[in-house]
Amino acid sequence: WVQSTGCWTFNQPTNFNDHVRIDSSGRLGIGTTSPSSYGGAVKLAAASTGNTSVTIASGTSSDGTLLFADGTSGDATYRGQLKYSHSSDAMLFNTAATERLRIDSSGNVGIGESSPANLLHVKVSDTGITPHASAQIVLERSGTNYLQLLTANTGTQGILFGDADDNDRGKIAYDHSNDSLRFEVAASTAMRIDSSGRVGIGDTSPTKPLTVG
Repeated sequence: WVQSTGCWTFNQPTNFNDHVRIDSSGRLGIGTTSPSSYGGAVKLAAASTGNTSVTIASGTSSDGTLLFADGTSGDATYRGQLKYSHSSDAMLFNTAATERLRIDSSGNVGIGESSPANLLHVKVSDTGITPHASAQIVLERSGTNYLQLLTANTGTQGILFGDADDNDRGKIAYDHSNDSLRFEVAASTAMRIDSSGRVGIGDTSPTKPLTVG
């Protein structure tokens, strides 16, 4: 270790290159002589333009964790946490000392759900119902539960049903420009409900409560 120009450096004896440097502001640089240029407390740099990594090694049934503490919680506790559980091969994300998101060993993502059964499982409260195995996205809540789409008051939004031949072969669409709801089958409108509540089946401009074309 060598102290000079307001900083401490660690040199390898064979070539005397700086491998670790602590500058006058207390910033730590590993693989760089300019940790202050980064602005953070610690900077890691590759020897050239290659990749840089940090490894947290733990036992096969233990956890590797990054903890984020503040002046209120103190060093002994934490508010945020990024943890890898080797026992379950899962990545956990915590905020306010509570788990918010988990990626399990199958790649399933759970938001508010520690055991996601589907590719994306978002849970506000438990319903006691097992999600359908073919559902890629599950939204779970024991009370009123909505899937909401937001757009401009002149936009159109909906659900598309596609296949290998046509990516919008079927459609349920709401047109905000004229307040109408339409159902499309085989890429054509099969039924339309207009702003007055008139229903057209095979007719896109119904003039009666029910018009069948």
